[in-house]
Amino acid sequence: KLALYGFAKTTGFFKVARLITKRRLRILAYHGFALKDEAEFRSKLFITPTTFERRLSILRDSGYRIITLEQAVEDLRRGHVAADTVVITIDDGYASTLHVAAPLLKKYNFPAIVYLTSYHMQTQTPVFDLTIAYMIWKTACDSAELRWSSQVTFPLDLSSTAARMKEAEKLIQLGHELGSEAERVDFARAVAMAIEVDFDEIVTGQAFRLMTPAEACQIQSFGVEVGLHTHRHRFPSDDLEACRKELIDNTEYLIREVGVVSKHFCYPSGIYSENQYPILSNGGISSATTCDTGLVQVGDSLYSLRRFLDGEMVTDIEFEAELSGFSELLRTLLRSDRRTSATVGR
Repeated sequence: KLALYGFAKTTGFFKVARLITKRRLRILAYHGFALKDEAEFRSKLFITPTTFERRLSILRDSGYRIITLEQAVEDLRRGHVAADTVVITIDDGYASTLHVAAPLLKKYNFPAIVYLTSYHMQTQTPVFDLTIAYMIWKTACDSAELRWSSQVTFPLDLSSTAARMKEAEKLIQLGHELGSEAERVDFARAVAMAIEVDFDEIVTGQAFRLMTPAEACQIQSFGVEVGLHTHRHRFPSDDLEACRKELIDNTEYLIREVGVVSKHFCYPSGIYSENQYPILSNGGISSATTCDTGLVQVGDSLYSLRRFLDGEMVTDIEFEAELSGFSELLRTLLRSDRRTSATVGR
């Protein structure tokens, strides 16, 4: 794939693709920004400051037009997207968004939107699932014995990557069964002690902490808009009442604590269904972004906006292939080829 992209760029196909797709909206998606070794831990979820700034310089040097999501949605509604338009979105609201991404965005004078999950803003505890997975990845132990309360003791197999993944899943499930966030923090601390990882260093390092309300207010001075991402990072398509509550809780928290009324929403984990659209509409939501890869055209639903998820694992040539629209045209050709093959097969 990288060889194909290199050939396409060298021979001018990127320029041709950009011309063909110039009226389609490009939406970039980011999550966390590495403060230490998080990009090594989850290269799809975290990106280093160096790589992120390189992305911003590519956007600037290539002449892309970076606008707010609000402007982009209005353009889509009017039926006209200006050439080479890009929107930058950031999910979850990690503290690193303020301390790493925001200054770089301001340096390049690029607007962006950060979608905030409000539960961990409120608790100010590290995101439990990520913290457990990170500690299991980080430990130098090949095995350990976890003691959780006087009644529960069980061994942990850390001898291989596959074994660690299984143990992390098991520990995360156990944590979800606990009754409170305080218990989950105690449980995470017990895991850290068992596998000889410094839990306090993780907490003070702030890699897995979300912004405080004060920080969410501060980030807006950098030109970063605030959006909705549910309260507890869940939006189950099979439980519409739960979806409604998540949206209400998220909205009310941001109004109360940040003083922001947002009309833009991002589906947690990119999981969504058309039966959720009326909830968004009734809640006054103007747009909803997904984790589906692709460019956005006039006429597409504003409640299923496609994006390109960038991260440390993405090379510069892959990033440029997505920006130019070359990857989008390739996907279209492959889908067309599969449909033709299926028709012939019948």
